[in-house]
Amino acid sequence: MWHSMGYEVEAKFRLLCSTEELRKLLEQAGFKQIDECVETDTYYSHPCKDFKQTDEALRLRKRECRDKYTYVLTYKGPRLDKSSSTKVRLEREVEIADIRIANDILLQLGFRPISSFSKKRLIYAKSDTTVYLDQLYGVGWFVEIEGEEKRIYELKELMRNCLSPITETYLEICIRTGKCVEKRA
Repeated sequence: MWHSMGYEVEAKFRLLCSTEELRKLLEQAGFKQIDECVETDTYYSHPCKDFKQTDEALRLRKRECRDKYTYVLTYKGPRLDKSSSTKVRLEREVEIADIRIANDILLQLGFRPISSFSKKRLIYAKSDTTVYLDQLYGVGWFVEIEGEEKRIYELKELMRNCLSPITETYLEICIRTGKCVEKRA
């Protein structure tokens, strides 16, 4: 994930073309696929405030990649400029050893799971820019670009026939559609 002083800078899009067409565009732009993962995210409500009202999120993620499993607890702060097509927000992450214990700690503190869903994530990178080609199970394909705003705009222009900008988070999409699902092993 690309962060500038602890701030995530990204843009999200619905994929309009085939995944093969997008992959070719990325490869032509010098991007290389560096991993393929399945991520299962569980989002939590706060016991004393409404994260929907404060535009915050707390997430536990199980990440199954080609060669390893990781578990990450993430806090996402409010978006700094909701009118921009690029989303900038404070993000803090910590890798954890045992997701069950982390979940239990959150439950004991009064946090409650509100949504769990999975996505297949193909990860492409070039220098300081990362592109995620995401299949949100039950909903469809999306693209996230993380990096400096200038690079995000350049890539958006390069892939303009394949991308439709969206401002919703995956959590918001899942809650609105009710179609997101968890991948079961």
